[in-house]
Amino acid sequence: MDYGLQPYVREPRREGGATATPEAHADEMEADLQQEDRQWRLATNSWCQCGECQAMPSTDECLCCHELDSCLPKIEDQVVDCITEHHEFDIICLHPGVLRTALIARSDIRRNDLKEPLPNAAYRLQAYRQFTYWVHERLGKGVRRVIPACVVLRIRREFPSDDGTYTGFLEAEME
Repeated sequence: MDYGLQPYVREPRREGGATATPEAHADEMEADLQQEDRQWRLATNSWCQCGECQAMPSTDECLCCHELDSCLPKIEDQVVDCITEHHEFDIICLHPGVLRTALIARSDIRRNDLKEPLPNAAYRLQAYRQFTYWVHERLGKGVRRVIPACVVLRIRREFPSDDGTYTGFLEAEME
């Protein structure tokens, strides 16, 4: 028996044909507003609470270690102003032997050949990974986390780019 009902006819649609929930739409609008509210961060570093940050190319990257909840226990535990001053930071994120060993392990798991000598870009990328694992303790496929500006700058000082260009934070690609 046909009652003339057409379910989901008046539901908002997401690009690509998928139905969007009102909650998802609200989340998108809130994210857009937050993005607009953060534009001022590009012109100043007054958002920095540790004293080590600088304005970065995108509002996402204008993040201080004090704004990252997962950094706070390490900062408070060591009573330091910045996560880069934590005694484990240099060992885990900047020590070439630790980074090289992590790169070897990653290469072994992926069955890739590691070409010597390792460029600064390889050390820099591994340092970013090390920081992320140290602070967040896990990642997953396609999970990307913004690294605080103070950490990015400290790693870049230790492992500079030959031509001075760097790739900032990139969102994970959807498959």
